[in-house]
Amino acid sequence: MLLTLSIIMSCAANEVPPIPDPDTNALAAVWPEDGGYMDENRVENPFFAISISSSDTDGSGEYRFELYSDSDGVELIGYQSGIISQSNEPYVLWYPTVVNSSQSSNGIEETLESREPINNDIFALADGEVPLMDIGSTYYWRVKAFVKGVAYISAIYSFSFQNMCEIGGSTYAERVIRWDVRDECKALVTHTNTDDALGAPNAGGHSDDSTGHGYLSLGYGGSIVVEMGKTVYDWPGNDLLAWEYISIEWVEMYAGESPAGPWYYLGRRFCEDWCGWDLGYAGLKYARFFKVVDGWDANWECHETAGADIDSIQATGWADDSALCE
Repeated sequence: MLLTLSIIMSCAANEVPPIPDPDTNALAAVWPEDGGYMDENRVENPFFAISISSSDTDGSGEYRFELYSDSDGVELIGYQSGIISQSNEPYVLWYPTVVNSSQSSNGIEETLESREPINNDIFALADGEVPLMDIGSTYYWRVKAFVKGVAYISAIYSFSFQNMCEIGGSTYAERVIRWDVRDECKALVTHTNTDDALGAPNAGGHSDDSTGHGYLSLGYGGSIVVEMGKTVYDWPGNDLLAWEYISIEWVEMYAGESPAGPWYYLGRRFCEDWCGWDLGYAGLKYARFFKVVDGWDANWECHETAGADIDSIQATGWADDSALCE
């Protein structure tokens, strides 16, 4: 076990560490997604997130992130080994240190050209460092892991940089990325189709004989992470609405830089029909990802419509000019 771990985590920067008999299916890109984008304003502060789905582990272990300039995973331009995952966290995160041609991460003035070359164009960086990336180029990343005696390796994922204000779509949430609710509550709630929280408000049919249709029950203490069609922008007043169905419920809202966060608290509301939030509350200029959290006690006994019943998430302020996100 120790030999395998040393192979994965402790090789030199210009080596691609082998993994004997790895599991190639359990790791999945969270941010940036394969073929996806990263905010061009994060080029000097990028971050990466991976998830692991395996019935044999809770994900706690050691991870190695690798960044490449080519799709074959040959031209390694940055990496970090020995990243420790915590079992209570859904994702493993990498925040590399970006260095340019005049300064290293330790503050010593130098040129990358003075370091040992990996290939004709790229020069070796220290563990945890990556070069300043070109927002007009495509890059590639992957993750290797050793978790509770099992080796894992991800696919190679591609990404580019994007001006967030250039992404078009509807003014509503278009994708539910994650729904979290404790298992015993998930087994009791009956409105579990996450697609019912997308698009324009359309819930209806609630009566003494029916719980209705067209909404997602979060469950007590549950949450969803959504991506909006348009990038929500901070204008005067509310920038985002949550449409809630059936009863008055406590709802908390967070805005994020990615599906994995970091998350910025926008406030807690007692929602009847709808309630609104202002990005300016958290000092944010724009955001595409939001976490909607039921504000009741997560330990309450659940029932078929427990927690906030989300019909729709709507942008009331959005970006319509790429210059807004510069």
